Amino acid sequence: MITFLILIVLAIVLAGIGLAWLPNRRLPGRSSQFNFSERPPNSLFGNDVPVVSRQDALVERQAVLARALEGDQTALAQARKMNDARLYDSVLNALVERTASCQQDFDALVKRILENGDLPANAILAERVIEQYKASPDRGRTARTVHLAALSNDAAIFEKAVETIMQLWSEGRIPEVTAKELRELFESEYWVLGEEARRAGPGFTLRQRLAEVRRQLATAPAPASQQKHPSLPEGMKEQHESN
Repeated sequence: MITFLILIVLAIVLAGIGLAWLPNRRLPGRSSQFNFSERPPNSLFGNDVPVVSRQDALVERQAVLARALEGDQTALAQARKMNDARLYDSVLNALVERTASCQQDFDALVKRILENGDLPANAILAERVIEQYKASPDRGRTARTVHLAALSNDAAIFEKAVETIMQLWSEGRIPEVTAKELRELFESEYWVLGEEARRAGPGFTLRQRLAEVRRQLATAPAPASQQKHPSLPEGMKEQHESN
């Protein structure tokens, strides 16, 4: 019994000595290393990326559209750079409307689009070009009308241009254009349309109509009044060959 008590006392003493030798652990104090509130603001993409607020973007869009409403045709390229299809369409529509009473200004707008190489047309501009072409068709306007219809990226508008030209050609109003030239022109400009425009519902109808036109032109006799002409206006010819 005495021995058992001695063992218990000895165990308690040894346990106390062990606890005395354990390291004195404490929670880390408040340090700036873990103080997230003191971190400087930082951008996910670095500090050199400009941040444009929605309000600033809205103001910029309104300014570009206001320039178009005043007839500033340079607003078209600015709208294109902003990569906003809806804004671009609104700017182009405003410019077309602005030129309604001035054919010279409209011709300048059409020329700007044709010569730029990166400015799309749209249905409103292309339809006006087609209507003007009906009144005064010629060789140069034939190529420009089809090209602007293609730049509208609208299969229905492109088909309208093809139908208009085919009607005028069958009536003998553009005898300087051969059947072969028309076939090559239609086929070349068809590929200017975007893939989505070519594949959508109107695109399917367009492909069917172009197949009919191809067969019609392949068997059409050349009018006696036709003479040899350059295949296309130089500017358009280079553009087609690049496609």
